[in-house]
Amino acid sequence: MNSNIQRMMEKHTDAEWDGWKMEFSVIPMVDHHLDNPNTQRRLIILGFLGFAIFFVAIMNYILISIATLSRRAKSVGVHKCSGASSGNIFSMFLIETGIIVVVSTLLTLLLMYVFNETIEDLLAVRLSSLFTWQTLWVPLLIVLVLFLVAGVLPGRIFSRIPVTQIFRRYTEGKKGWKR
Repeated sequence: MNSNIQRMMEKHTDAEWDGWKMEFSVIPMVDHHLDNPNTQRRLIILGFLGFAIFFVAIMNYILISIATLSRRAKSVGVHKCSGASSGNIFSMFLIETGIIVVVSTLLTLLLMYVFNETIEDLLAVRLSSLFTWQTLWVPLLIVLVLFLVAGVLPGRIFSRIPVTQIFRRYTEGKKGWKR
C-alpha cells in the first residue's frame, strides 16, 4: 500500500523540492503511538510498578508459607507418614501455588475488563493494542517465573523436611519453654 501511495503522489505532485525527495507512507496508529517516547516511558513505569506489585505479592506468599512452617510441617509429616513421597509434597505445593496464581490472574483480567475505559484513558491507548500476540509473552513469562519462584521455594523446603524432624519437638501443650 505504501508503494502505491508513493507512486500516486509522485504522479500528481512534485516529489522533489529544493533537492529534497518527499516520501509518503501510511503508519498504523498503534505503531505511531508506541514510537512516542512519552508512551514508552509511561509503559515502562507502569510495567515496572505492575511487576513490583506482583513480585511483592508473591514474596509475601512465600514468607507466609515459611512463617507457617511449624504448623504446615506437621501436616506435611502426616502426609509423609501416610505414604506421600517428597515429589508428592512438592507437587502439592506447586498445585496450591498454581491455583492461587490462576485465581489472581483471572481476578486481574476481570478488573481490567471492568475498568477498561479508565485504564485506556490513563494509558491513552486501547488495551487490545497493548496485549497483542507479539507482546503477550511478557506478562505470561512474568507469571510463569513468579509461579516457579513462589511454588518451588516453599515446595523444596517442605518436601525436604524429614519426618523425624517434624515430630521431634511436638508437644500437646505449650510446655516447651520448661526444657
